[in-house]
Amino acid sequence: IEYGKGNYSTFLDSGARGDGEHQYLGGGILVRRDRNDGLYYEGSLHGGHIKGDYTGIIYGTRSAYNSSSPYIAMHAGIGKILPLQKNTSLDAYAKLFWTHEGSDTVTLRSSNGQSQYHFDSMDSIATRLGVRWNRTVRKH
Repeated sequence: IEYGKGNYSTFLDSGARGDGEHQYLGGGILVRRDRNDGLYYEGSLHGGHIKGDYTGIIYGTRSAYNSSSPYIAMHAGIGKILPLQKNTSLDAYAKLFWTHEGSDTVTLRSSNGQSQYHFDSMDSIATRLGVRWNRTVRKH
């Protein structure tokens, strides 16, 4: 089970400002296989629910909405751990991440009244290539 929470702010060139908060609750599974030659591969699948809120100034009027939608995500990765000197190694890896967030219809509330807006579902694909230097200080 995983849980996250965060804050975010946006500033637009027009002087508009927005603040918000998001929370997610979900669960998943991670699988990793390490071979004796240092090669490893891994993958994960997880899903859950995201809730968020927004407050800000739109065209000089304070506005707000709440949003809620399901998400599903997965990743796949491969890497190789290369031993260096005693207690140190390099980890070279490549990973691919995919996330799908469901659509939602929100009610934007302001002193001008209320309006409904629909946010389409969204897919995100990201890659990560990297090299990490590791040093073991103690075995335990």
